[in-house]
Amino acid sequence: MPALTPARAASVATTIALALVPGLSVAAPAAAARGDAAAATHWQPRQIAYEGRHGIWVMNANGTHKRHLGRGRAPAWSPDGRKIAYLRHGAVWVMRADGSRAHRVAKRADEAPRWSSDGHLLAYGYRGCIWLIHADGSDRRGFREPAADPGWSPRGHKIAYTSYLDEDNANGDVWIIHADGTHVHRVARHGSSPAWSPNGHRITYEASNWDGPSEIWVMSDDGTSKIRLASDGGPDADPAWAPGGGRIAYTAMYGGVWVLKADGTGKHRAAKNGYYPAWSPSGRQIAYQAFGAHGTSVWVVRPNGTHRHRVAKSAASPSWRPRH
Repeated sequence: MPALTPARAASVATTIALALVPGLSVAAPAAAARGDAAAATHWQPRQIAYEGRHGIWVMNANGTHKRHLGRGRAPAWSPDGRKIAYLRHGAVWVMRADGSRAHRVAKRADEAPRWSSDGHLLAYGYRGCIWLIHADGSDRRGFREPAADPGWSPRGHKIAYTSYLDEDNANGDVWIIHADGTHVHRVARHGSSPAWSPNGHRITYEASNWDGPSEIWVMSDDGTSKIRLASDGGPDADPAWAPGGGRIAYTAMYGGVWVLKADGTGKHRAAKNGYYPAWSPSGRQIAYQAFGAHGTSVWVVRPNGTHRHRVAKSAASPSWRPRH
């Protein structure tokens, strides 16, 4: 073990102090002591893009260093964290992470864009249909049926979505289609808002019937092995998988943001007033929206409900920047 010289002791103390700052990811002391340039790049704060006054903003996860990027709403980071897709004036736009090179890629849209896992394609909604387009604005094609809520599989070759093709079912059904438009099939009746597990083997979704509020269910990606995870008496919505796939956060409309294990056990409330939970890339924090006396705001909390704090006022639609 290296001798603890005064210089090394100071280096270790500095690293420990930085590690206690919320929102910072710190490299190992040994790497820093070596002067490792690659390790130094990891001393970067986690970032969140969100809707704020006058458009889209980016901030550190602890609420510091807020920067206005431009007009728009519903920001979504590209998988490599270098670009942001968003809605502006009823169209899909893409810009760099610093707000530069903003350009329109789709002329008409009314549902937030979502990136494929390789960052080459965007799925978005317009007039009740789902459309796909390359991130450079080329090769646009659509699903010709009433549909919404497109969700890419982790490998990017399939899309789960809500179909309203059945006129007798206003709540919708969950369908899957390959990205090339083939292999269209229904996997769940009376379901909506599908979300893939990180390994692509399971899908969680909102299930509802005419005579009751929505509940959170999970199933295999082929539509089998359906299990009800949460039924809280009021509408349950917005299921979101933790990065490791072991937990799911969701909104209980009469009870805030809740977290449970993927098998339905260990359910607990993380925030009393909140909705639209979004996991951080590490799975150690959840960002969400909350109503208050002055409108919506963005908060961050740990999954166990501790260290809850507001990071942005008059804000909505938090989106974590992927690790890069």
